[in-house]
Amino acid sequence: MDSDDEFLDDGLDFDAIPAGTLLQLEQSAWQATQAPQYDERSQHTGVQTNRNQLNHESQYNTPPQRQQSGFYGDVEVIDLDADILDNDEPLEDVVNSNPPIAQNVLHGRAASQRQYTPVQTQHVQPAQDSHDRVIGARIEEFSRQYDAINEQLASAREDVTKKTGEVAILRANLTKQAQEFERTIASLRAQLTELTTKTKGVEQAAINDRQKLETENLFLREELRDEALRVNNLRAKKRAEAPQTPRKQRTLPFRDGFDDDEIGVASPTKSSGGRSKRGTPSVPGKRKRKVSDAPIPMAPLQLSQGIGAIEAETQALDSMDTTTEREHVSGEGIEEGFYMTQILNHRNHPDAESDLEVMAGLAFPSEPDRKISSIVLETMSGVTSNYPVKYAHCLIQLWDRALVEKFYKVVPVFMASIKFILLLDLYSISPQLITELAGILQASIYVNAATRFEHSAVSSKVKGESRRTPRTVLHTDVDSTFALEIMYLLALACRQEDESHELLWRNIHFDILLMTLNDHQPLQDIVLSLKILSTSLRRNSFGTIQPLEEEQRQVEYHFIERVTCLLFQRIEPDEGEEDYLPLQICQMRLEALTFLEMITFYSSDMTTDASKTAIISYPLVLPRLFRTLYDEMDRLYTLRPEHSIRTALINRLTHLIYKLIRSGGGKNLHEGLSRLSGAKQKHRLVLSRLAFSEGQFLESGITEETMEMARQLLEEEDMSPEEAEALFDAFPTGGRLSGKEVPQDIQIFTLLHTLAQGQEMMKRMHQKEVKKPKNAPAKDPKGRWTNRSSALCNAGTNLWWPALMIAATQTRATTPLSKAKIRQSWSKYNLYNLHRFRAPPTASRTFFQQKWTAKSTARAYHGEQIRESQWTRMFSRRLASVVPMNPQQLARDDGSIISAGRGSGLESEGRTQTPKRTPYTNMTFAPLERRLDVAIFRAMFASSTRQARQFVVHGAVTVNGKKMQFPGYLLNPGDLFQVEPERVMYATGAPKNKVERRETRVAKRAASKTEETEAEKSEESTETKAKKESKEVQSPKETLQRLLSQAKTIMSREKDVLPAKKKQELRGFQKVVRSVLSKSATSTILADNLESQFSELLGLLKAKKAESSPSRRYRKDTEAKNDNTVAEEITSGLSEELKDAFRQAAEDPNSVDASELSEDEFEILKQAIAQMHDNPIDASKPYATPWRPRDFMNAFAFIPRYLEVNHKICAAVYLRHPVARPGYSEVPSPFGESIQTPAFAWYLRRR
Repeated sequence: MDSDDEFLDDGLDFDAIPAGTLLQLEQSAWQATQAPQYDERSQHTGVQTNRNQLNHESQYNTPPQRQQSGFYGDVEVIDLDADILDNDEPLEDVVNSNPPIAQNVLHGRAASQRQYTPVQTQHVQPAQDSHDRVIGARIEEFSRQYDAINEQLASAREDVTKKTGEVAILRANLTKQAQEFERTIASLRAQLTELTTKTKGVEQAAINDRQKLETENLFLREELRDEALRVNNLRAKKRAEAPQTPRKQRTLPFRDGFDDDEIGVASPTKSSGGRSKRGTPSVPGKRKRKVSDAPIPMAPLQLSQGIGAIEAETQALDSMDTTTEREHVSGEGIEEGFYMTQILNHRNHPDAESDLEVMAGLAFPSEPDRKISSIVLETMSGVTSNYPVKYAHCLIQLWDRALVEKFYKVVPVFMASIKFILLLDLYSISPQLITELAGILQASIYVNAATRFEHSAVSSKVKGESRRTPRTVLHTDVDSTFALEIMYLLALACRQEDESHELLWRNIHFDILLMTLNDHQPLQDIVLSLKILSTSLRRNSFGTIQPLEEEQRQVEYHFIERVTCLLFQRIEPDEGEEDYLPLQICQMRLEALTFLEMITFYSSDMTTDASKTAIISYPLVLPRLFRTLYDEMDRLYTLRPEHSIRTALINRLTHLIYKLIRSGGGKNLHEGLSRLSGAKQKHRLVLSRLAFSEGQFLESGITEETMEMARQLLEEEDMSPEEAEALFDAFPTGGRLSGKEVPQDIQIFTLLHTLAQGQEMMKRMHQKEVKKPKNAPAKDPKGRWTNRSSALCNAGTNLWWPALMIAATQTRATTPLSKAKIRQSWSKYNLYNLHRFRAPPTASRTFFQQKWTAKSTARAYHGEQIRESQWTRMFSRRLASVVPMNPQQLARDDGSIISAGRGSGLESEGRTQTPKRTPYTNMTFAPLERRLDVAIFRAMFASSTRQARQFVVHGAVTVNGKKMQFPGYLLNPGDLFQVEPERVMYATGAPKNKVERRETRVAKRAASKTEETEAEKSEESTETKAKKESKEVQSPKETLQRLLSQAKTIMSREKDVLPAKKKQELRGFQKVVRSVLSKSATSTILADNLESQFSELLGLLKAKKAESSPSRRYRKDTEAKNDNTVAEEITSGLSEELKDAFRQAAEDPNSVDASELSEDEFEILKQAIAQMHDNPIDASKPYATPWRPRDFMNAFAFIPRYLEVNHKICAAVYLRHPVARPGYSEVPSPFGESIQTPAFAWYLRRR
């Protein structure tokens, strides 16, 4: 590397060095190193002088220098940044003025070449050191100044650079903004140009449309004028050619077909002198008649009389037909032109715009640049005939498009135009629009009808809950009432022709009409739907036409069910609207009744085979009619403005009911009445009111015919003579059935007898309820006098107490054989229904019907003891299931092979098996398995869920050690529930037979009488027995009786003083003592001694032989006889030794002498003793003893996996929630997927 590079600083700026500095340095270096040497002293003196000069000059001229470390070592070096000397300065002065620097440079550069003498060094050194220090200080000062200046310069340059960058950024931003502004201006200009072009196009299109309309209007006017002229000409021609009476033809002399004046040659056979025929005298100036002006046209040439006459008649007829056709064609053309003119000029209001003008301002959202009027005119431009129908087709297509695009604003215009077109010629235009118009009308009705239907009680998640339809969710432009009016016009027009009528009702969907008959639809819509449905009556059916007969009958059932519900349902208006007036409701019900009358009185099946009609075979028609009749009769006694309509409704309802019953509809009347709450009583009461009506005041509108019909129906009722007479006396001013008169004394006697029976029955039932212990098991409530019956009796309605008693007893869930409903019960009837159950058919039923049937069937078994609303709240669409896993496979494979992407081609060990399907839908009713009553039934602690519910309510069940009295308590995994063993033995054990029950009742009565007698005696001799108590030892029974009497005495004397807790303790003590005394009184009824008890035990041990006999029946009396016979046969064959041994074992089991017994007898004795110890005979138990399982129990003896049951302590643990596995469901159910899947779908749609 060059030495200059080592000397110079990389950061030194050479441009800043003065111009003369380098030259000065070069000369100084040359003088110090290469100049010739003079005398040493003079040289030293010169150098010293020059050094002083140089120092003097350098104080003012040289800038501060930097110290450099390089080749020169410690020698001070002149800074290259120093200013260059002026050219006029002598070089010698410069060189001589800085001797220290020269010396230093000389010392630094030539140290290796020569050595100065010590004398010289010592002479120059002191002065040089002081001067060097001054020069070094100055150089350092100048260096600092230079650094500061450089820093300021660098910072100034940085500021300039920053400012320059900021200016550049601002300029770039300004340029960008200018460009964006130019682009925005260009875009706005383009949009403006486009909008201007589009506006001009629209304006031009509107101008063209207007011109086209004006042109078409002119053409139409011209055509109308031409047609009018043509019609006038035709009429004039018709009048000119009117047929007249033909005149007698002239006799032609020559008979050759020519007139005489046409032949001028005289006949050669006739002389010319003969007298000629006299002609008409000529008059001067007379106008000659032309041939065309003749009143009768010239007859054609007749060559033959017969043939000519026939051809003449034929030609006349042809001419008449042609004239008629021309007149007809011209008439149709005139009518079509007149219709088209009216259609084009139609407007909804006289002051409003026409339909075309309204459509000219509207466009579809999918085609905003094309007006609807343009579409209409383009479509109709090529039409040459049948203008109204084709114009209606065009509007229907646009109507359909508007519904698809949900552009409802134009729909009212289409509706008004279509209705106007139909009214122009209803019976000729309507049949040509059936298919298209029926479809679009139903689609328009569905828009708002479906929304209202979703807010009704039928579609509610909670049963019976309904809410008014908010107006915000309705589309007011699509008026369903207007659409139904058009459909009604269409139905009326198609009723004239069978083909059109059938085509219409094939295109109408029954679900749309059913939806419009819902109680949440507008009242006017319901009335119009009823009118439309009334037009559907055909020879053997009504309603929409279905392909199959079964489907047709189901549709008819649905219509009848909906219409009969309208007779008593409340009609809910939309949100924000006022309730309908009673007058409007009555008018709607009259319309519904009109429909029912039409299918009853005007149906052909009613005269041939009434049983085939839907209204006769539907079981709820008559009960609902009676209910409506009762309600209307009840409202009749409050005078209202609609009083006349209500009386008309009552008369017509009575006529309809009478007709239905006379036609065979009353066979299952009582069964249908039992399905409605209170319908039986309302049925008889309303017939009584009508039969004995006086027809005055508020009942003035009821006719005599109605009263007579009610009397006949009431006379056919199944009533006893006493009930009938009591009924007659309830209406003393009314008439008699069939004109029968009853003496007054008999009436009074009958009434008093009936009242006495009712009072006696009330007292007897009340006494039974008082004597019944609290912890007694529930029995048949038949004959119980309820609070409801007592209240009705006190209110003066005790004439009806037999019917009320029957109604009070019909509160239990039954298992009828007529309807195969499977219940959660061990009953033999339920087993029979389970055996004969078949899956319902699905081929001829709709999906809705399949779901309904499946839901009804499944709910009869799963949770029939709870309401539907409770179950719908418990329903969950999440069905729990598990996937089984092979533990060996899981142990061998940790998943690494599959995660690495290998092993996909390996074959599993063993045979390939088809995986079983997981019955997910069988878990539909899994939430019900958590209920406490269902879990008790599943654990086999009760014979039915209702009995389990009874156990829970009566406090016989504990959950986790605490008493639980809520059957609907939902168990959690790990919960332990326990039932009292006595209740379980009663529920699962065989019931007593008739003889045993009778003996138990007799024993209890005897025990109660003995208890009362002894209690009275003990009360009288309490003091005497107290004195003898210390002397004599009483028996346990006497002690208990004495304590019982003392407790009674305390309760009677200190009733007001004793606290409530003490009273409860005394009552509990009395209850326990009574139960012990009753057991001791009845424990020896069936086994008075050890021998009889032993014989019964042996009979039960060997009863299997007798049970295997095929002649045994299941009647209770026969069972008792067979048991007694078997016991007698068994005991007759016993040895005396065996009896003695059993007697000894009963007294002392350790002192039994079995030495004289055989092995068989010893085994029998051992079993008898074990059974006597474990399962003794106890007549006080409510079940048969020794205990044995119920009959038919083995068919229901299974326990699900999610329960762990211990029957020894009658306890179970709810392990977990039930789940579904492949091929198995843990929810026990008698139904498969064919029932469970539609049932799940039924509840799934409500969620």
